[in-house]
Amino acid sequence: MRSDKSISTLDKISSYMLLLFPAALVAGPFVAELLMNLISVFFLTRTFYNKNFLFLKTKFFLFFILFYFYILINSFYSDFTATILYKNLFYLRFILFALAVSALISINRNLLEYFYKFLMLTVFIVVIDAYVQYFFDYNTLGFPKYRDDRLSGFFNDELIIGSYLSRLLPLMFGLFFLNLKSLNNNEKFFSLIVFCLTFILIILSGERSATIISTILVVSLIFFINYSKLVKFLISITIVSLSIALFALSPKVLDRQVNQLIDQVNFKFSGKTFFSNFRYYETIYETAFNGFLDKKIIGQGAGSYRYFCGDYGIAHYSQKSDTLAIEDTLKYEKLSRDNIFLSKNNIMEKLLRIQNLEYYSPKVGPNGTSFPRKTPSYN
Repeated sequence: MRSDKSISTLDKISSYMLLLFPAALVAGPFVAELLMNLISVFFLTRTFYNKNFLFLKTKFFLFFILFYFYILINSFYSDFTATILYKNLFYLRFILFALAVSALISINRNLLEYFYKFLMLTVFIVVIDAYVQYFFDYNTLGFPKYRDDRLSGFFNDELIIGSYLSRLLPLMFGLFFLNLKSLNNNEKFFSLIVFCLTFILIILSGERSATIISTILVVSLIFFINYSKLVKFLISITIVSLSIALFALSPKVLDRQVNQLIDQVNFKFSGKTFFSNFRYYETIYETAFNGFLDKKIIGQGAGSYRYFCGDYGIAHYSQKSDTLAIEDTLKYEKLSRDNIFLSKNNIMEKLLRIQNLEYYSPKVGPNGTSFPRKTPSYN
């Protein structure tokens, strides 16, 4: 009896941690990983206590366990097995986390409604903070804009707020329609306001991929929702009008989302090779493609790009023991750091961000120094 109460307590704690998970993603990877792993451990504890292993027969588990072993096989036959195998072993935690969330929802059907409300509140706070940074150059915590055409909000020097919101947007829409009948009018109105503010902020964030993903999502949603053609038309007109207003009122947004895209991509695709049509990204794309050609079936191994990139064209990235150092090609006269050290966990994102810096130097640096706009020389 006492054990049953302990298991019930673990379920409640897991539910609370799940509600806080979207906020944990903002707090940092350590907090999110901690909550995810604790939820998974509590799920395993409950599973072994109840001796309920029915999830082992589900198609979801069978599919992803096969995918997991595929990743391990790739790692084992990779040229960098000693480095990546032990990391890829822990990919199993993502499968366990998904199963744990599914189990919590089956225990408490109201959890989805609570999670939706916490999610919308978290997104609302993140969005409002980013708008403060957009209008006043600093967010509520005092984090400055690191680029004049980009926003970071609570993520400080990580320019990923657009990606964060664009990845949550499908979940927000899905949970909104799933809980539509249980929401009152005020909650529905609040949800619509958050949706609009979020979509606009994704555009203002300066992340083009996030903007494209969100636009495709919204267009698809308009096409598939079961509403009259008039409602769909009004929604479409509203979105188009907001987008045109943003571009008209903010030349920086227009330059970042449109002009820079046109300058970076040869839409005629008349380059010598397909990847040469992507200015500044050519080497990265070609490196990944050449790595694929070398091992078409099993691949180079998950997380191996940072190790084989020097063999396929990115020779100026030097491997070090704990970090990957990129020699300072930005050449800003007042930039105090000679090297930019990149965590191995987000190397690709950082590489793309650094190459995008061709257009704007940071308006305000971490030490408050203002930088003039200057195009760096790439040697």
